[in-house]
Amino acid sequence: MSIKPLEGIRVVDCTHIVAGPFCTMLLAQAGAQVIKLEPPKTGEWYRANASTIPNDIGERAPLSFVTLNRGKLGVTLNLKDPKGKEAFKKLAAVSDVVVENYAPGAMKRLGLDYGTLKTVNPRLVYASISGFGKRTDLRGPYADWTAHNPSAQAMSGMMDGSREPGGPPVLVSATIGDTIPAVWTAYGITLALRQRERTGNGQFLDIAMYDTMAMHNNVAVASVELDGANAGRRHQQVGPADHVLFEAQDGWVMLSGAREHEKWERLFRHIGRADLNDGQKYLTLNIKPVLEGWSKQLPKAEVCRIMLGMGFSPAPVQTATEVYQCPQLEARRMFVGFEHLGRKFRHLGDPIKLSNVPDTVGSPPPLLGEHNEYVFGEIVGFSPSELQQMKASGVF
Repeated sequence: MSIKPLEGIRVVDCTHIVAGPFCTMLLAQAGAQVIKLEPPKTGEWYRANASTIPNDIGERAPLSFVTLNRGKLGVTLNLKDPKGKEAFKKLAAVSDVVVENYAPGAMKRLGLDYGTLKTVNPRLVYASISGFGKRTDLRGPYADWTAHNPSAQAMSGMMDGSREPGGPPVLVSATIGDTIPAVWTAYGITLALRQRERTGNGQFLDIAMYDTMAMHNNVAVASVELDGANAGRRHQQVGPADHVLFEAQDGWVMLSGAREHEKWERLFRHIGRADLNDGQKYLTLNIKPVLEGWSKQLPKAEVCRIMLGMGFSPAPVQTATEVYQCPQLEARRMFVGFEHLGRKFRHLGDPIKLSNVPDTVGSPPPLLGEHNEYVFGEIVGFSPSELQQMKASGVF
């Protein structure tokens, strides 16, 4: 029977908001047992501060929390309490990975940093996500800055490179400043686990959001050396543009990879503008108005069908609703479903398709402290009386 790649790996998830929870969600999808640790009573930030979904039983169900924390066990623990610190160390001692994305210095002040935890578990992989990195030997001028998705996008050069000519920098609406670092962290954890198989030792994994975002803007950054200036967004306003965004009857179409003259000549004949092929007159024209004279009369799906038949690479600009209803994603089994707090959820699942690994099964996120007794009793080993005392004193 096929098993998932990370089955048998236990992860302590000390993360909040997006970057950390997205990373640990990926690990859970890969089969790891992820134990999400939250403060007692309030839970993590998203439980209390994100928009909540109405439900009938009184438990808050923020959509952002549900999306990022499905498939995890949930515990609460007061890390400022000595008994809470002891419980955390015992949990780390029987785990493979700890992931945290607190501000620089926070875990050290709690006495729960990697230097402390590796003494109780030398095999521990300790992954830290921060704005600009936490390793003392790699400190830069921004080392103590905090960061969020918008700031990571801004500093990486992506916002500047996405601007329209003469326009302001553009923020991508998706939280790529969080999710890109999350993917790199999950990748780094698998590398550290693989190295542990050879050496027997864990290690500290230091992921800076700024580093990962700059890496994803690598071509623009590298071009500075050749161009001697900011490359910005490469718009070609005349001639057969490589990338063109143009309007259709019911939305927009993005055309890419369209440098070949033969394709444009076929298209101009089709739309009744063969005159533009005479001496390749279209080389002196702004292509977009010419395209829209034809495309605005047709739905974007039909525009794409025709252009695909001519060898172009068009794509409809889809709304979130269209993505949610997309038959391609359905065919790829990209949606997982589960019930939580009396509601049905349908979320995007695992894009990694391994032929010998079963598909991800949807499962809900934990209620606040739902698995306290199981984790601290069955896994960590506290007695029933100790658990009762911890609960009564507010340790969890």
